[in-house]
Amino acid sequence: MHPDRIAGLRRQMADAGLDCVVMHPSANWRYVCSFAPVANERLCLLMVTAEHAAVVLPNFDAAEMTEAAPDALVCGWSDLEGPERTLARVWAQIGGSRLSSVAIDDGMPYLFTRMLFAAARPMSQRLLTASLPRYRLVKDSAEIEAIRTTAAIIERSITAAAAALAPGLSERDLERVIKTELLDAGAETLDYTLVQFGASSAIPHHLAGEPVLTAHGNVLLDIAVTHGQYYADITRNLSLGAADGKYAGVFEIVRSAQAAGVAAAVPGATIGDVDKACRDTITAAGYGAAFYTRTGHGLGLEVHEPPSVVAGNPLVLEPGMVITVEPGIYLAGEFGVRIEDTVAITATAADRLSASDRALVIAG
Repeated sequence: MHPDRIAGLRRQMADAGLDCVVMHPSANWRYVCSFAPVANERLCLLMVTAEHAAVVLPNFDAAEMTEAAPDALVCGWSDLEGPERTLARVWAQIGGSRLSSVAIDDGMPYLFTRMLFAAARPMSQRLLTASLPRYRLVKDSAEIEAIRTTAAIIERSITAAAAALAPGLSERDLERVIKTELLDAGAETLDYTLVQFGASSAIPHHLAGEPVLTAHGNVLLDIAVTHGQYYADITRNLSLGAADGKYAGVFEIVRSAQAAGVAAAVPGATIGDVDKACRDTITAAGYGAAFYTRTGHGLGLEVHEPPSVVAGNPLVLEPGMVITVEPGIYLAGEFGVRIEDTVAITATAADRLSASDRALVIAG
């Protein structure tokens, strides 16, 4: 386990009046532990109290878990017996009858939650993110550098994509080029490789299909992968030959909006200020109704994590927070433009962890 992170979790628990936090194999678990078992239908729970850290998991994962967390109580259960008795025994060992307020990992499977409550009632049940809003919110320098490394991997794949553009190329053809480059460059997961041509780019989360690239056609690439467990998320725009006038004009509006959003992401500003800077720029250009998404999201061990960069969010930015800034204009049946960078808040400004130029890439 990471002693500093466990200690930090316990401080936040004490401030929130929580007796116990229960996690399943999630980003929350990975944050405090160097090892997390595979998340599947078998019960895996990490329970943290002021005095104890206990893990209930399949017995074939117990040795590796014990090695990663020698100070924790690690108890395995077998497929032949099931987890219920082991869970009840561990709950008693950590003083479960005295734990009245418990926060549950937000994404924990209902089956796991039901088993826990069968062994651990009665108690006050709360969600982890709502109870501990600062958990994982501020990144340390090692985390930020891990994200920067991932961003460089993504940018290498975008360069490869630009070199591959040609008339007749399909979205799926280009997706394969990008995925191969990402893996060759060291990506551990291929979570999002959105490849969108022409009218498909007006659908923010369109998945690659059969559309074929034509001369002067636009390409939107939105790529989020991990390296060292940490995500980066970047969106860039390309054109096969010179773009037509309307597209080029909309692109420059979005580029100005994104620059305004990054400039607004300074310590002491609010998340809502970042959204407003982007939205005001696009609205002033006459495309306010075509920017109907939020401006971005937090990022780290998960591709989408708090904070949500959306209008009205009062959260104050502080050094170490990492967000995306990704305004867009989406014109149904025509095209969409979105420019996205992953940025870290420093002592004075926003540091773009994705270093490539945000200009429209003209290929071919």
